[in-house]
Amino acid sequence: MIRPLIALALTASVVTAPAFAASDEFQMNIDYQPAKLQTIEEASAEYDRIREDVHDRCVEENVSVSLIEGFAVSRCESKLMNKVVAFIDNDNFTAAHEAAR
Repeated sequence: MIRPLIALALTASVVTAPAFAASDEFQMNIDYQPAKLQTIEEASAEYDRIREDVHDRCVEENVSVSLIEGFAVSRCESKLMNKVVAFIDNDNFTAAHEAAR
């Protein structure tokens, strides 16, 4: 009973390893306009535009992870958007991020 569980755990870790590595190995320039963060509505539109760019880049970076691509892309997007929110450091943008979760 324990052997199948150990084998399953090892297989899962080998399959998911590329997903974790792929989302950490690239850099991305984020183009945003601070003037478009003055209101919640503007910040939400800017957030949506940036999130779309992040999604496209995460799909590109994880295309080789076919078995769990959806999981890898989702994790990549989440990590990268958290970094973007911290970098931009704007209350309206942060509120848009929280609302999108």
